[in-house]
Amino acid sequence: MFLFDTDTITNIVKPRPSQNLLAKLEQVSKNQQYISTITISEIVYGAEKSQRPEYHLNNLETILLPAVNIVGFDAKSRLMFVAGFAQNLRNAARHSI
Repeated sequence: MFLFDTDTITNIVKPRPSQNLLAKLEQVSKNQQYISTITISEIVYGAEKSQRPEYHLNNLETILLPAVNIVGFDAKSRLMFVAGFAQNLRNAARHSI
């Protein structure tokens, strides 16, 4: 099982993705490729902040999600993610003032 993080996934959909990464992915069967719902949340957040949110969200729905298996996370992990996410938003707001 390979659980891909946000950096790996976003590299794949770049205009010039890492050729080494693409070569390695070709060696991993689809039933071994996973992303977490946390990674999906981070990608959606990044898409919404971008100058082309519709484009990135469309890529998520049409390219990424059909190509990988999705792993959920438990309630404790969800709470930790939301707390960390909220802290990041507060920090970003402080730095933008």
